[in-house]
Amino acid sequence: MKRLAYIDQRDWPQPGVEMRRRVENVTTWLEGNPPLFFVSGTAQSRRGRPSAAANAARYIANGAAFELMPLTDLAAVLGSNARVDRPTIVLFPQKYEDLDLLRELVEDGHLETVLVLVRFDGVLLRTWIESQGAVNLHTGQKAPGPAPVVLEAASMMVEEQYDGLESGRGKDAVVQLLRVFTAEQHNLDDSDWLRAFFAAGGDFRNAHAVGQFAREMRDGRHHRTRTRYVEQIYQQITKRVADRDSPEPLTRARL
Repeated sequence: MKRLAYIDQRDWPQPGVEMRRRVENVTTWLEGNPPLFFVSGTAQSRRGRPSAAANAARYIANGAAFELMPLTDLAAVLGSNARVDRPTIVLFPQKYEDLDLLRELVEDGHLETVLVLVRFDGVLLRTWIESQGAVNLHTGQKAPGPAPVVLEAASMMVEEQYDGLESGRGKDAVVQLLRVFTAEQHNLDDSDWLRAFFAAGGDFRNAHAVGQFAREMRDGRHHRTRTRYVEQIYQQITKRVADRDSPEPLTRARL
């Protein structure tokens, strides 16, 4: 069973009492098992001083020896049945290729226990790991899952991501679905839609477009698009979900 958690950089305190408490929370969540540390890029800042990732790893290790390894080292297990049994801590990843690698590793079952430290601006990473049922170690809470009809609409967006969602048919589909669901009193919140998009199997590059359109439409921007779906698409989606969730009718045995 996968165990996922994350901490926002904004909730990662400065050295002191709060830092010790946060490290204790992490240690408790790790259940005393020594973790592996992975970083995106270099562990050094531009001026040669330890990066935020290196400092965070040092505090979490709490005096124990540790090594910062490139996240790309884990790519070797893709396409195999290999699993990383030790807890894995991924520190402030930000490149699309690293985010998609992490997504594949988790969703394909290669990583069992994962803690991710999320950058200040890591909205996509935060909403993805929330979509996978991760607990926020600062609050101890999990984000709510998407409503079934929203998840179904997000699945329709994912079906269009092969050619990208920033323009063309992909954009037409995303914008129309957002408009229709907003008209039906669903919340036009970019984080909610991103969690649904990721839960439906969306990737990071296309998630950026989904979040951007949701934010812009919420702020009143009008996007010129072509109609992709019939006028009754919301009713069709709700019926599809209801039919899928309803129990199969009993078949009478022939006497």
